[in-house]
Amino acid sequence: MFPIEKLDNAFNSALSIVNFRGGFDTFQFRKGFENEFNLTEDEKNEILDYLNRKLRKGNNIYQLVKNQINQSEFLTTAYYANPTYPRRFRGAYHPVIMRTFGGAMALSL
Repeated sequence: MFPIEKLDNAFNSALSIVNFRGGFDTFQFRKGFENEFNLTEDEKNEILDYLNRKLRKGNNIYQLVKNQINQSEFLTTAYYANPTYPRRFRGAYHPVIMRTFGGAMALSL
């Protein structure tokens, strides 16, 4: 289990990635978190619990990550651009946002 100070430091390190003006590869961070072999499932859940306490849906950081995911992943996929079966875009879901930010945090842990 991680001490709170270590999670806080990882959170602050992840902010530098999220605040990068050029954007970031949200898919790689999310999949990197899901496939992270250096972290146990309990540690991943601890990171997600920490993020659930730290980030709320109205939070600026939460919205920044959500907008980056929406811009880089969903709006460019053929799934939503398929004229035969048009889909309505609903944006990134809460678990996707948490795993993406968790992937950025995992780099510092």
